[in-house]
Amino acid sequence: MMKPTIMTFRDFIDEMKSVAAGKRPAPKHAGKRIFASETAVRQFEERQAMIALESVEAALRLLTGRNRDLIRIIHAGKFNSMAELAAQSGRAESNLNRTIKKLAKLGLVRLKRERGRLIKPELAIRSLRIELDFVDGTATVLDRP
Repeated sequence: MMKPTIMTFRDFIDEMKSVAAGKRPAPKHAGKRIFASETAVRQFEERQAMIALESVEAALRLLTGRNRDLIRIIHAGKFNSMAELAAQSGRAESNLNRTIKKLAKLGLVRLKRERGRLIKPELAIRSLRIELDFVDGTATVLDRP
């Protein structure tokens, strides 16, 4: 992470007011995170690492053989409804809906609305490369081809 900007809330408000009034240009840190203290920076970084690790663990739990088969069926796109997808995957529609929602939450699948209320899942990403740091407990996305 780049060196974070740390400033009090009052300083932040005063700076934004002067930018809005045209008294000064937008600061270089515009659009970036601003923290109130070093402690806030550390807490943010710890939460981000925890979220990343939990996401990787959740993804690994979801990538069972049956779910990889489901992802391949979704990628092929040869279904017109969740009922057809359930039939092709050999799953009950209620279980399928739950799995699809979990895959969507991880960003692996997109839920695309078609013809009124019909929702059709489609593959959001085909592959993802990550780097795991077992000491820090962090995961870094290297690329999304």
